[in-house]
Formats: sequence, C-alpha cells, structure tokens
Amino acid sequence: MKTIITIFVVLLVVSVVLGLLGRARDNAMARRIADEVAARMATDPVLLLAELERLRQVGAVNDEEYAQQKARILSSPAGP
Repeated sequence: MKTIITIFVVLLVVSVVLGLLGRARDNAMARRIADEVAARMATDPVLLLAELERLRQVGAVNDEEYAQQKARILSSPAGP
C-alpha cells in the first residue's frame, strides 16, 4: 500500500511540474506573438488607420487630431 501511495504522489508531482513547464512555454509563446503583433501594428498603415478610427469613435482623439494623424500615416512610407 505504501508503494502505491508513493507512486501516486510521484506521479502527481511530475504532472504538476509538467503542467507548470507547459504553462511557462505557452506564456513565452504568447509573449512572442504579442510582440510580433505589436511590431506589425506599429508599421502597418491599415492597422494604424483602423486603430486611429477606433480612437476617434470612442472620443480619445478629436476630428482635428484624427485628420493630422491620418495625414501623417498616409504620407509615411509603407512598413516592411
């Protein structure tokens, strides 16, 4: 009986450790994806214009600021 309990505890510990390692790997992958998306968004004029429009709709930028930023985005060379 002691052997069965020991095996159960060892398996439980191993599964917890593997779960934590898997979660850490998933978190690292999610960070890499978020970094790639942020980098793309910072250079993609279509995404920048969409975000600018969203900001205008929620009132974070006024029409004048919107027009200035839109002109700046459209006059910038395209991303990579």
